[in-house]
Amino acid sequence: RHLSGRLAAALDSAAHGGTRLALLFVDLDNFKSVNDTLGHRFGDRVLQMVGVRLHEALGEQAFIARLGGDEFTILIENVCDAEHVCELAAKVIEALQKPLAVDGRQLSTSASVGATLYPDHARDADALLRTADVALFHAKDLGRSRYALYTPELYDVAAHRFRLEQALRRAVEAGDLLLMYQPQVALHTLEPAGVEALLRWRKSDGRIASAGEFIEIAESTGLMRELTTWVLRSAAATVMAWRTEGWLSASVAINVSAMQLLDGRFVDHVIEALSVTGLPGNALEIEITETVIQTGPTTLVALQRLRTLGVAVALDDFGTGYSSL
Repeated sequence: RHLSGRLAAALDSAAHGGTRLALLFVDLDNFKSVNDTLGHRFGDRVLQMVGVRLHEALGEQAFIARLGGDEFTILIENVCDAEHVCELAAKVIEALQKPLAVDGRQLSTSASVGATLYPDHARDADALLRTADVALFHAKDLGRSRYALYTPELYDVAAHRFRLEQALRRAVEAGDLLLMYQPQVALHTLEPAGVEALLRWRKSDGRIASAGEFIEIAESTGLMRELTTWVLRSAAATVMAWRTEGWLSASVAINVSAMQLLDGRFVDHVIEALSVTGLPGNALEIEITETVIQTGPTTLVALQRLRTLGVAVALDDFGTGYSSL
């Protein structure tokens, strides 16, 4: 409420005085791990210290509010231009890169910053908040300790992403996703040794979209778990049908992302698919990349459980991750 009131007053003042103001969204990188490992009480102390650090960096010119979680909003009046706003955003990044001393602990932090400017990018409070959020989303995509200034192109990207997300949700509900099967041939016999299941999306215009066009959206919106369950069951059922019809050695390989494998229920989904369809574990192969292997103990536990089931694991896209030359 305080931020809303200050922002309304600042906009009114800027409109009458012909001045500019900046709105910055600041999001702490990986703050959840602080709460998870050191507790919420310690996390609250960290947030308090971040507020102090922001105040020290920007001084009295800035009004700083915490909207919730690990996200802060900064209102700065009478800024000069976009270059000035970028300097302020860089100052925030620099301030939060310095270790914090919290209750006797030295803690390294970093943040992502999205910035917008009145009247250049938006002319009312809602639009300013929206454009700052769009810029923050882009800053996160760039990696840690980065800032981004809003541009109309960023909004177009965000709008496209939203439309794609909504269309994907409708596609899941309408059954417009399908699996295509690519044969894997043994070179020494020239016989098909199995197939690889490839997830595809039949768009409304009849075009078939590859997984690369929508898998990132599925992961970021929480649809991945639902898709994983469907892919495992559909592929297992299809291969089991082929075995029943006479292709006794039929097997299927399925690509699995880091996010899927790190989902604590992934192996349970595999077990469920095998149980429901009757497909033996040795007829299923999970394809993972080198990047997945580097994700730590959780991955090792999942791989060990898959081995117990008899499920094979293949290294896909070798040479593009850890072992890249």
